[in-house]
Amino acid sequence: MKNPEISAGKAEGAKPALSLDVAGIIVAALLLLSIGLALALWFLVTKIQETSTTIKTEKLKLVQEEPQPVKSTLVAPAPSSQERAVKHQGSTRLYDDALKECQAHSYSKAAVMIGNSIVQYRTELGKDTPDDLDKQTLATRYRLIAHCHYKLSNMRLAVFDLTSAIKLAPGTADDYSNRAIAYQSLGYFQQAHEDAETASLLESQQKVKRQIVKSDE
Repeated sequence: MKNPEISAGKAEGAKPALSLDVAGIIVAALLLLSIGLALALWFLVTKIQETSTTIKTEKLKLVQEEPQPVKSTLVAPAPSSQERAVKHQGSTRLYDDALKECQAHSYSKAAVMIGNSIVQYRTELGKDTPDDLDKQTLATRYRLIAHCHYKLSNMRLAVFDLTSAIKLAPGTADDYSNRAIAYQSLGYFQQAHEDAETASLLESQQKVKRQIVKSDE
């Protein structure tokens, strides 16, 4: 006959072995689960990267295939002398009247009229870009209004007018020479000296050009 205590002891000793097997199974299951999750995550990231690359490629194709606007090489023809005269007849009439006032020594009135003729000329241009002839025309008017301001002893405005003329049509010795006189009257001796040197240089260049023209004749 078996001893009940011995049988009970054997039964109790078998329980830890069963617990170890269950724990191993659980650990293995968790390990497999983590591996599966890692694989799924890697697969998802790879798909996202592939999709992003595809989208970028398609966008690049669309940009490359997008038709570029054709730049026009057509240049608007310059207006004829008759068209120019009709277009600027209002400002030209003002300038002619101002010139008469200037010749009559009515410098204050002439200066106002020339200023109005300049404003109207620019208005007549509208959105058109001034060509070389327009710039020469405006520069001539700025020179005349500078002369009026000089006669009125308003040297600051004379400097402003001559600077405007130089910007429109650079390279005229008289403009620099007259501005040097105005600068000197205002006490700006450095600027006057620089303008006088520029006027002298331009005058020398113009003399050389005249000599070349005479030799060609």
